[in-house]
Amino acid sequence: MADGKIYITISDKRLDGGTSGTPPVSSGRGGISGGGSGSHAGGSDKDFYDLLGRYAEHQLFHSFKSLATQTVNFSLNNIGNFTGDYITQRQVNVLRQAASGTISIGLSTIAGARFGPVGALVGFGVGMTSLVAGTIFEHKATQVEVAKTNYSIAQLRDRVGLNTIYDGSRGTEN
Repeated sequence: MADGKIYITISDKRLDGGTSGTPPVSSGRGGISGGGSGSHAGGSDKDFYDLLGRYAEHQLFHSFKSLATQTVNFSLNNIGNFTGDYITQRQVNVLRQAASGTISIGLSTIAGARFGPVGALVGFGVGMTSLVAGTIFEHKATQVEVAKTNYSIAQLRDRVGLNTIYDGSRGTEN
């Protein structure tokens, strides 16, 4: 700063506070520069392998989290298939959706709170709007599915002669 210039260093050094070294820079070919020369265009091999290690760690934890989430969702979505108790499965799904909506509203509010009380109110409003819109869309989709199921049942009744409105269930359609 003595020469009148300001230098800005951008780094992803979360583990040590970003105080040591600089990360490797791109070679201009879409990859991280590297090789056997012992140094990169902005950092050392140690920085490169440190960055690579942190990336691998992040990917590993993401994979474990994804696997755990899939396992829990599979188990909860198949309670009715495993136990035959479809009422409990429906209740669990309703509770999951309620918890998910509550968490979504909370995270929106917290994100908005970073900008003050007005931001918290805006975040809460956005979270509620998202939840209400999602509920409306889900309700409409359920109505469409029920209508399709009822239409299929009516068609089946007509084909096998069980529609008592037409012919007293004789199959003659008089």
